[in-house]
Amino acid sequence: MPPVRSGALKVPIRGPSSRCKLACEHCRNHHLKCDYEAPCRNCRHQKRKCSNGQPPLFTALQWSAPAQPNDNEHRSQGTGEAKIDRSSSALRFVDESHQVSRMYTITGRPQDDETDRQVGPSSHAGSVFPVRDVTETAHDVLLFTGPPITNERDAFYMSRYVEFIGPWFDLFDTSKRHFSDIVPQLALNNQLLRLACLAAAARQHFLVTSNGQEDALTYYNDALRTLSVQLQTRANDPATFASCLLIAHCEMIESKAGSWNLHLKGTCELVMAQGCDGRTGGLAQACFWIYCRMMILSSLSSGTPTPFETSRWLPSAAYEDPPSWTLDTWANKIVFLLGTVHNFGCRIRHPTNKILIESHKSEWHYLSLQIQHHKAECPMTCRPLSAVSQNAFQAVSYANGSVAAAWQMYHTLALVHAICVPSMPTERVSTLQSMSPLVVDLARKIVANSATNRTGTAWVNAVQLLETAGQCLVERQIRGACKQALEDIRQATGWNTTDSLAMLAQVWENSCRGERSDSIHN
Repeated sequence: MPPVRSGALKVPIRGPSSRCKLACEHCRNHHLKCDYEAPCRNCRHQKRKCSNGQPPLFTALQWSAPAQPNDNEHRSQGTGEAKIDRSSSALRFVDESHQVSRMYTITGRPQDDETDRQVGPSSHAGSVFPVRDVTETAHDVLLFTGPPITNERDAFYMSRYVEFIGPWFDLFDTSKRHFSDIVPQLALNNQLLRLACLAAAARQHFLVTSNGQEDALTYYNDALRTLSVQLQTRANDPATFASCLLIAHCEMIESKAGSWNLHLKGTCELVMAQGCDGRTGGLAQACFWIYCRMMILSSLSSGTPTPFETSRWLPSAAYEDPPSWTLDTWANKIVFLLGTVHNFGCRIRHPTNKILIESHKSEWHYLSLQIQHHKAECPMTCRPLSAVSQNAFQAVSYANGSVAAAWQMYHTLALVHAICVPSMPTERVSTLQSMSPLVVDLARKIVANSATNRTGTAWVNAVQLLETAGQCLVERQIRGACKQALEDIRQATGWNTTDSLAMLAQVWENSCRGERSDSIHN
């Protein structure tokens, strides 16, 4: 759960008072119960404009900006070192899901001013970089880098960030490695980005070692407080985008998979306000694909469409094939196709007539061709290194964790596509039965991937994919392998898998009851 540091943040008020602030202006004025949607149910019914009456700014609603930065929380002029006073930090927990889900809001986009377009390092401590993406070349990075970290605690967590968090974020950015090579250098001269890096590393360190909880909470709290100020002035800076993703990672790594969409809500608003896409370039593009990957995994777990339509991911609304495929381009297209297929499945969930079903079938077959074509386009570097038959599955090994993760996502794509084959409600059971052998085989491959390729990079996306595949498993032995993989992921990486294991245990228990019931009747 997110921490609250006394004196730095407003204490959240529970009950009708805090809920009233979330209601739209019309419901507040007329004392109506609001569902907080945009537009809300009352305004939709009365066909009136729905507005919360807030100013057109992207702000962190829970926190207020400090009057002046103090010497302990910002750089000293002598060294440029970020110092954090932990001696009197009073940390406590708040309800993460309730608070973080409503932390951000956007009702308009601030216009860039002349200072946003300046080139060159900022003249004051703790500021962020100009809007121009300065991360494309090493020369640009050197222009904006700061002095090395001298604080021993900060140095420890930055090293851990470089070892663990950076490679996880660069899962499908293996050529540019923005979060491994560029972000740490930018963080030396960017207070927000530095705190976000340290918070992500400290949270992961605590989850796997049970040490450093206060460090994790303090970094996270300070990063949120700095972010609340930063979003009002430089929300369209790529460094701010990267910081939002790292902070979201802190929240998501130990939360329920089904709650991920709550943590990504504010970042979605930021993406839409920025207008960036999968071809923006530089750090912004790397951040965009990371966000899309987080978003589709969240949507898979919650069974809801992606909040950001895949048609808006790219300028042409489609992922056009490059002249030659690389691991990064091939894997990112898998993310794009998975989002497209998942949204298709959500859209056809409740068919109404046979004419519509036929139209859906045509679209389903077209997606099938796209999936098969993309498998055939697999670059040489993504091909398996070995495939050894074991008792429960075929153990396929790949060159590195990024390749393994790409294939695991591809098999999930094929599984979701097979499950969402269009059919009338009366034919649904027989249709799924005909797809059952394919679905079970794909689920087995997803589990075998995590059981065989045992690295943190290969496991970074695996929790939601294993949860999806696990619901389709029927064999006791492969279910055991899925359970073991989830437990190993939690111990090695810190990702929360407890709720996924509990959900799968319930699904498997229900399926066993159904099998016993069928055997009795037969």
